Amino acid sequence: KTALVANGEILSYSKTKQLLSSFDQIIAVDGGLFHCDQMNIEPALIVGDLDSAPTDLLKKYANVTLLQFPVDKDHSDLEIAIHEMFKRGVDQLTLFAVLGRRTDHLLYMLYLLARFPEKLKVVSESETIFAVQKNQVLDVKPGQTLSLIPLGVVTGLSTQGLKWEIKSRRLDKQFMSLSNICNSSEVSIHFESGDLICCLQK
Repeated sequence: KTALVANGEILSYSKTKQLLSSFDQIIAVDGGLFHCDQMNIEPALIVGDLDSAPTDLLKKYANVTLLQFPVDKDHSDLEIAIHEMFKRGVDQLTLFAVLGRRTDHLLYMLYLLARFPEKLKVVSESETIFAVQKNQVLDVKPGQTLSLIPLGVVTGLSTQGLKWEIKSRRLDKQFMSLSNICNSSEVSIHFESGDLICCLQK
């Protein structure tokens, strides 16, 4: 199990450290090195252009393998780190500290989730975000809040296990499923086409 820690917002270091404790390796993405240091976690790898990684921490973790890239590049530090882990044979990645601070980074990250629906998910202290596959059953808890947000247009969406079920609906900028409620321990989701993001509150 591999986690990437980026330079976004962490509201509780103690809760996040507890979440990270189950991972076999933790990768610091540029300024995510600061978050790792605050949690007394030595990353297995540091990746990025280092424009937001504190110099003193780079010295402190000089023994950690560093993959440095130019500031002028076509991909974000997070995307570069994702591809680097895939090249190293990691099948699934959990992303931490990718929310808050910058809306452009958030939107960029949502499309990364849609590009790799079975390989990436975002975890924070309060929610899990991932791209839903066209036929998927989610393990949930009764009473959990779940939102389904289309990236563009999603057609033929049907659900089972929610308080307000959706039956063969089109999701787009006119209609989304915001703050629905899980009625059972499983929620089934089926849709025909498009990219669908699930935000599951803890």
